Amino acid sequence: LLETGITLIDNPEAQLGMSSSIRCAINYLSNIESHQQPGFAGFLIALADMPFIPSTIYQQVADEITQGQLICAPQFAGKRGHPVGFSCLLMNELLQLRGDEGAKMIINKYAEKVKLVESKNINILLDIDYSTDIAT
Repeated sequence: LLETGITLIDNPEAQLGMSSSIRCAINYLSNIESHQQPGFAGFLIALADMPFIPSTIYQQVADEITQGQLICAPQFAGKRGHPVGFSCLLMNELLQLRGDEGAKMIINKYAEKVKLVESKNINILLDIDYSTDIAT
């Protein structure tokens, strides 16, 4: 990953659940950018156990956030998948998350404002927790 230019950061509170990773990343970015006017439109939350999502889907979700959507996610056959994009307008709410639920509470709170983009790629739903989850 370092060869791609991606910055890896350590989450010293990983034991506190998924929300701590979200807070860690946002705090890291906030230290680089101004709290008042960040130089980015939002955040993509991507799960490490979903490795087969093509980069085009990440780009599509990022583009929707850049164009002003509050929340955006791909969907396949009527099921919401990943990654999920969040506008910077939700930064403070993302920082208030606790536990291992991720940002599901925020998605539910703003359900009527979530932009779903149709995808023909089932990998947006494919969660790899065990080696048996990988189809041969």
